[in-house]
Amino acid sequence: MRMMPLVASFLWAVTAQAQSDKSDFDLVCAITTGAQMNQDEQRAAATMPAHSFYIGRLSARDDHTNWTIVVASRLAEKQWAEPSPQLLAKCLDFYASKFKH
Repeated sequence: MRMMPLVASFLWAVTAQAQSDKSDFDLVCAITTGAQMNQDEQRAAATMPAHSFYIGRLSARDDHTNWTIVVASRLAEKQWAEPSPQLLAKCLDFYASKFKH
């Protein structure tokens, strides 16, 4: 369980970065939903639409970068165990808010 402090530290740093620079929110959420999808098939099915949404938002800003590869490499580098429930909730809430009438 030595990974959990590392994961928590990284999530805190990413969250702090996202709060100071709102443009990184999409990247943080793409990484967070990607980490959630790596947990099991049921979670993957539930978060795939939100993950695709954030990848799409990133691609709309920069279509020269392959954001799927960027997110996958960030996940591999940091060896994310499980995403922060609070951060995941924030990302999923924002995603859901875009489809409310």
